[in-house]
Amino acid sequence: MFTIYIYMSMLFIHCKSELNFHHADQSPNVSLLNCITDIINKYFSEKTLTYVDMNSDEDHILKTIHSSAVTPIVHRDTSKWSSFRHQGYLINAKTTAEVTALFEKLSKERTWNPHTRFLVVISLFKEEELNKVFDVLLKTHVINVLVVNGTDDAHLYTYNPYDNFACGKYYKDIISYGVCLQATNNLYPNKLVTGLRNCTLRASVPHRIPFAVDPLQPDEDKIIRIGIEQRILKVIEEKEHFKVNYSYDYDTIKYSKIDENFSIIGPLLKLQNNETDVMFGATLLTDLRADKFTYMHGHLDNYDDLRFIVRLASGVPTWKYVYLEFSPTVWSLLLLVFLSYSTVVIVLLRSEDKTNIILNLYGTLVSQSLKMPDRLLMKHIFIIWVWFAFLMNSIYQSSLTGMTGHPVREHQVTNHLEFVQYNFKGCLIPGIVEFLKPAFNTSEFSVIVTCQNPKHALEMIASTKQMYSFSMKSTLLYEQSTFYDKYGHPSIYRFKYQLTQFVYAMYFQKGFPFADKIRQKMLYLNDAGVIRKMVYDIQDASRNKMRFHDKEFESLFVLPWVLYFVGCGAASIVFTYEIISSRYRSNKCRQTSKRIDF
Repeated sequence: MFTIYIYMSMLFIHCKSELNFHHADQSPNVSLLNCITDIINKYFSEKTLTYVDMNSDEDHILKTIHSSAVTPIVHRDTSKWSSFRHQGYLINAKTTAEVTALFEKLSKERTWNPHTRFLVVISLFKEEELNKVFDVLLKTHVINVLVVNGTDDAHLYTYNPYDNFACGKYYKDIISYGVCLQATNNLYPNKLVTGLRNCTLRASVPHRIPFAVDPLQPDEDKIIRIGIEQRILKVIEEKEHFKVNYSYDYDTIKYSKIDENFSIIGPLLKLQNNETDVMFGATLLTDLRADKFTYMHGHLDNYDDLRFIVRLASGVPTWKYVYLEFSPTVWSLLLLVFLSYSTVVIVLLRSEDKTNIILNLYGTLVSQSLKMPDRLLMKHIFIIWVWFAFLMNSIYQSSLTGMTGHPVREHQVTNHLEFVQYNFKGCLIPGIVEFLKPAFNTSEFSVIVTCQNPKHALEMIASTKQMYSFSMKSTLLYEQSTFYDKYGHPSIYRFKYQLTQFVYAMYFQKGFPFADKIRQKMLYLNDAGVIRKMVYDIQDASRNKMRFHDKEFESLFVLPWVLYFVGCGAASIVFTYEIISSRYRSNKCRQTSKRIDF
């Protein structure tokens, strides 16, 4: 029993000594904590700090910052997506491998902010692995960063990919500020001193008149040599002394989508993969794209809109002008009045030739003369009818004259609710349908024909009845030759109400540091009216290439054949009836006279 007691006592002492050893081993690095607290107090005090802890064995940094109450802290859980708008990052990691993996993950988040300041603490620091850290920082476009080794001396490191006109493409050296507590430099200086001078940006644009123009397009008439957004960037590059190399492999018809994992599908993937520096050319600004990339807008805000288009209703056949002056109700009432008045006149005159009275009353309606009867009462009755016939004839002639100057068209569809009623089919562009999906129930749009591009949609609508599509104002303006005839008459009707308005943007890689500066230059150009002048110049160039002809006078004799044949048929039947009835009465009279003679 005594032996067991001694054994347990020795085991307890050994465990206690091990515990004390571990506590001694995890004692806080005071110089490191003072270094971090000093940097946060000096450079992060006005911002909410996001703390990312990859080192679960070390919590002294978080406790020290929290107790100092220098700045608000948000503890970031790396296993979940963050919805918080980050204003500064403090990253605590063990190894450089953890840092590189973390930045690869953070850069894919919607709230990723490479423009802010970063402070990275690495516990198991190896100086020869610093290049790996700064390589991933360069790839994710993080510039304002400090790397601190988690040792007792706590050295500070940074880099500048914009030094010596490097333009953010590479860095030559890793900058060391020495021991943290002894550093007197500005640890987060302005590294963009040379700006974009002598830099060359890779631009990917589509052939999309009037916003961007590919000079090598074989079907281009060379009247518009450069697009609006290309002109704007050309003015800015001359002021800022940088160059732009264009590639025309960007297809705006393919809509770039961003899925639930914040991964992009479509042409803008080139920007995410660092295959190009800027993409523009009628590129729509959306909230997801705004979070995914660095963007600029303000130069063409609400310049364009989207509306339904259908074929313009054709003119009614000329023979229909005979009866279109009055509505069916008026014609019915006129017929009723004519029959009623004819009945009254026949009764009052007590005439045996009723047909003659009806024809006389009808003749006054078409401005024929009328012989007045001798009786005073009948004169008054006929004078009333003559005035009525004169007024109706004058109204008819006035309406006919108005229709001659303003031809009547068939029913024009002016609302999308009529598409079902008149059995309209859709000719939709896939990219526009993808854009409208978040805001509209696109399942209501019956897609029968897929239009390849906006010009193809105009061609289909201009040549096909009972079909609708979408079109932008800019497309209609610069593709007038597609749906205007040689006399300048359009064949497409654009609805008066808008489905949506567009805001166009230029997209850069997330973290591009000169976006605000270029946008400021754009706003200066816009306020000075330079961009408006560019738009008007291209519009004038587009109009000047259109040549319309004056339509010569053509004499047109229109005979309403239907009415002509109906009238001839009715007249023939009546004439035949009169001949037969006349012979019948004549024979009957002869037979009667013979009987009397007998």
